[in-house]
Amino acid sequence: MTLISYAKETGYAVYVPDFFGGEVIPSHLLKEERWAEIDMPSFLKRNGREQREPEIFACAHALRSLGFEKLGAVGFCFGGWASFRLAAESSVLANGSPLIDVISVGHPSLLTKEDVDGLKDGSVVKVQVLAPEKDPVFTGEMKRYVFERLLEKRIAFNWRAFPGVVHGCFVRGGEDRVGEREAMVKGKDAVVRWMREGLE
Repeated sequence: MTLISYAKETGYAVYVPDFFGGEVIPSHLLKEERWAEIDMPSFLKRNGREQREPEIFACAHALRSLGFEKLGAVGFCFGGWASFRLAAESSVLANGSPLIDVISVGHPSLLTKEDVDGLKDGSVVKVQVLAPEKDPVFTGEMKRYVFERLLEKRIAFNWRAFPGVVHGCFVRGGEDRVGEREAMVKGKDAVVRWMREGLE
């Protein structure tokens, strides 16, 4: 539903590449937070930065080669660090323009301070962060770091806080969890507005 909404509501082409080599974690385990039944360390080892970052960059360059004047990336969870990497100072085209023009990340996993530090001071890449209140992965410390560094680097950004919801809310949208469905819809709406503004 959300992916179709992105395309329909922005009017832009939306691509959803597989950066997990066809591997799928059963969605009911994620929805029910049955982490003990998921071998996350092995999954992350097979699908870590070393394995997937080259594919992610190759995909962005391939899209640019199709003639798109502007490019945006939306990264929830695992895709959060990847979106920041695509927006990094080192990620530029031959003409010096940024590889990507706008990013939106929600409850990013595996995001490091180095990823945030990699953004160029005064970068023209616009950044949006959707931050659930209860997130053991995107911790309070990391939220503060990202917020403060974006200010220090003079980067245009949009910060949306979502009180009462937990990590994963923007992709699960569980109707059985108070506020989660609403957070998913509001998160989707925020991404649509940010992409339309950043890619116009």
